[in-house]
Amino acid sequence: MNLLELRFYPIEGKEAGFKVSVEGSFGEVAHEPMLPFLDTETPDIQDRRFTVVKVLESTKFKEDNFSEDEQAWMVREQLLSKDCKAFEPDYLANIGRRLYDILGSKIQQIIEAAVAEAKRDRIFLHIRLRFPANDPKPIRITYYPWELLHNEYGFLAHQGVTFSRYIAYRSPRPNLPAVEQLNVLLIASGAGDEGMGLLPLPAVERNAIAKGLEQGKIQLETLASATLKALRRRLQQQTAVVPQILHFDGHGFFGKRCNEIGCRKAYRQSKTQCECGAILGKPQGYLVFADSDGKADYVSAKELGELLGNLQRREQPNSESGIAVVVLSACK
Repeated sequence: MNLLELRFYPIEGKEAGFKVSVEGSFGEVAHEPMLPFLDTETPDIQDRRFTVVKVLESTKFKEDNFSEDEQAWMVREQLLSKDCKAFEPDYLANIGRRLYDILGSKIQQIIEAAVAEAKRDRIFLHIRLRFPANDPKPIRITYYPWELLHNEYGFLAHQGVTFSRYIAYRSPRPNLPAVEQLNVLLIASGAGDEGMGLLPLPAVERNAIAKGLEQGKIQLETLASATLKALRRRLQQQTAVVPQILHFDGHGFFGKRCNEIGCRKAYRQSKTQCECGAILGKPQGYLVFADSDGKADYVSAKELGELLGNLQRREQPNSESGIAVVVLSACK
């Protein structure tokens, strides 16, 4: 597998643009494009990235989910049919083409050459998307679906290209000892929420993941109950095998959640107030765990991060190494 790294940077004092670079055979090539989804037809230029996120969250077009201005922009960008009844057949490709176009011709040439080389050698090309840890709010380069990159031949993902994301945090990497066998803890959540368009996940998908994991040099453990409480209890057990990899399989969701005790109801980004009367905060990403009744429980990235971070801080210097990798098999 060949590796190509696309590096994204904010530009100080420039809220409508960013810098992207890649290492070519003759050194680093850089380009400074404008943000890809700016709506210049509105009085105050609007960044339609959240509109794109809503499009990607939707299995079909629903008029109530998009304002008139959003719909007009979607028609201009060939994401929505002219009669505003359905998404264009190639709406995903059109998003991918827009993202690919803004990379600039020189970076495109390096990508094309890397794809051709990988095809010639019959191997995969892996594109690592490297983002800064301090991704400023007006830009938020990480919000864009770069995995949809689409050139004149199709999606790069259909041309033997795989993608991963890397956040360039300045914190030092942990010193992890080598092991002969990896211990994997699988959280298989089939919980859905029909109100949010999330259907319950069938067991066949979770069984396929378990079967694939078992083929490696690992010891697989599936969490008996896919609840946050069960995960916390399992990770705090001192006598059990310590997992090095935590693998979550389930729904993901980007939106808002009521934080009132006993509520925790989820809403799409446009909502500002819960049915219980509580004011909703800013939209963020959630993993859909299950609650004690098997229904959807929306766990934020911050909550999961704090749980795992506190676990690492409790470990003793000479104790068995803990979780080193977290794998999230979830949309959004």
